[in-house]
Amino acid sequence: PVIADAGRVQQRLNELLRLNEATWRQVLFTGQAQLAGTIFALRDNGGQLDEVHALLKGAAAVPGDIPAERLQAALDEELEDHFSRWDRDRNGPEGGRGITNPWKNKLGSQVEAWYAMERARAEHQRVLQYEQDLDTVNARIRELTEAMAADEAFLKEGRGLRQGLGRRGELEQKVQRLVTEERNLTDIATAWSAAPGVMQAKEAEMQRLEATLKELWLELEHARKRAAAADLRKGHQRLVAAKEALEAANRKLKETPAVDLDLLQDLEKLERTLGELHIKVEARRLAAELESDGARTVTVQRGAGEAETIELAPGQPWTGEAAGRLV
Repeated sequence: PVIADAGRVQQRLNELLRLNEATWRQVLFTGQAQLAGTIFALRDNGGQLDEVHALLKGAAAVPGDIPAERLQAALDEELEDHFSRWDRDRNGPEGGRGITNPWKNKLGSQVEAWYAMERARAEHQRVLQYEQDLDTVNARIRELTEAMAADEAFLKEGRGLRQGLGRRGELEQKVQRLVTEERNLTDIATAWSAAPGVMQAKEAEMQRLEATLKELWLELEHARKRAAAADLRKGHQRLVAAKEALEAANRKLKETPAVDLDLLQDLEKLERTLGELHIKVEARRLAAELESDGARTVTVQRGAGEAETIELAPGQPWTGEAAGRLV
């Protein structure tokens, strides 16, 4: 029977061809705009095109064609790989794990692209912040440059004044040093002019001490004849040391060709030594110790005093002191 209804004709064709309307419309029919291109394609590739009836028999009739089930499985697998770790409802990574805590395994291309985009966005923000900080620094540099330019004239004038002040400080130190040297030279000249008088006074003092030493030697001889006390020997040693010091000072004075600062210092030291010896000579007292192995009576005269009688006993030594001499 003849089918006049277009809808039933379309349904019948779908059953026979097992293809939808889009397929047979694009394969079996060619639009006016595509007609010229189709003719050229058929003419250039006429020997390579499959027959139409093989396409009309369905996907199984086309050599090398992929079944719809395998295509659907491949598409599902591709979609699964693409959207792995991606939450389609939230339009973001699963669990809300961003670039601060990203997924490490089973990442789909969608998640990787999102991570790359977020990292680029973060880097972009960092660059923007860096540019803002740089603008702030540049603005501060401009402000400081303007301030420096305003103070440049003052600095140029102050630099010369500062150098002058530094030079003045150096000159003041030099003047102070020269004044000190002048004062030292004045003291030396004054001491040099007084050196002859000092030497004469020292020589007179030495002569007086030598006379005193001679008297002490005489007294020492008398004391040595009468007693051999340990204190007397110690006094003799001190007198000998004093004489040696005096002789050494005398030799040093005679050997010195000229008076200089060192000699003046030595003279000062010698004057102090002579003063100490003078005090010792003035305050010199003789000590004696008498000892006897039997009972006896001894007459002793201390210095210029009256003679006195002393009783000696065995094991009881007598000790006494006298100014000047002991007889």
